[in-house]
Amino acid sequence: MHLEGIQYIFGMGFPISLWAWRTLIGHPTVSPPPQGLLAGVNITSPTALVRGTAGKAALLSVRYASASADKPVVKWQLKRDKPVTVVQSIGTEIIGNLRPDYRDRIRVLENGSLLISPLQLSDEGAYEVEVSITDDTFTGEKTINLTVDSKSKKDVHEFFTLNCSHENGTKPTYTWLKDGRPLSNDSRLLLSPDQKILTITRVLMADDDVYSCLVENPISHGRSIPVKITVYHGPDEPAISMEPFSPEQGGFSAGEHEDVVLSCQAPSNPPSRYFWLHNGSQVHVGQTYILAAITRTQAGTYTCLAENTHLQTRTQATIVLTVYSPSPAWPRTPCCRRGLSA
Repeated sequence: MHLEGIQYIFGMGFPISLWAWRTLIGHPTVSPPPQGLLAGVNITSPTALVRGTAGKAALLSVRYASASADKPVVKWQLKRDKPVTVVQSIGTEIIGNLRPDYRDRIRVLENGSLLISPLQLSDEGAYEVEVSITDDTFTGEKTINLTVDSKSKKDVHEFFTLNCSHENGTKPTYTWLKDGRPLSNDSRLLLSPDQKILTITRVLMADDDVYSCLVENPISHGRSIPVKITVYHGPDEPAISMEPFSPEQGGFSAGEHEDVVLSCQAPSNPPSRYFWLHNGSQVHVGQTYILAAITRTQAGTYTCLAENTHLQTRTQATIVLTVYSPSPAWPRTPCCRRGLSA
């Protein structure tokens, strides 16, 4: 979160000044991907930091480039004191047995990306992917950091303090107003003993409002010009919806040649900027993505990436879209889940 406001104002009747300090504790930041690519297999990633939520899905998105037409050998490791092998595959086909804690939660996509669903808190950490192809001299490597928040976790980054004073008069009393309504002490709103200073701790979205102070004594009173406090926050975890609505485990389904509209909602201030990825590759910019007369090649994973350009923070959500071949029989038979291993 981040907040801004007017810093100096004058009151009515007799001068009143009100000013605010803000104390910045920290913002999540997205580090740019490491620069420089290896000869042989070159790996790129749209982001070096993925923020996920327990119980949801996370896509660690990469792309590789190679002159060879052979299938790649992909290896994902979770960096610990002793690295943990998450998965190894040839193309999308997983080699060997997955560890018990990864079974039914891990998929490798055609471009080498790793889909983890549902996330567990223990999944948090730095993930290194290696891609090697027989004809290439060097192995490509890339590291992506994954954070996993609990469902109830709230981000807390700042507090702010407002001070009210006056130039003339004796025996004043002070009253703080939010949107014209009096404030009193509670667990987050702290008033100094003389009521001149208001401190709001653990800033929330609800604190985005207009504040003023009222100064009174037995013979006079005055009220400050309101101060607008803006709370920058988000983006929240995206919610993906689809029309026509056809839910399926892990995502949605559609019939081939249907018109499909994917929408993404991630509350944020300022409003989120949205990016869509199909099987790990960016395909669209905007809150709504229209797939007219969808084909089987457009099946697979769709990730909505929401970005707060002011705070430089990002969140994402991923669903699986299954495309069915037209058939009079019911239930429909899926033609494919492009990019996903069986």
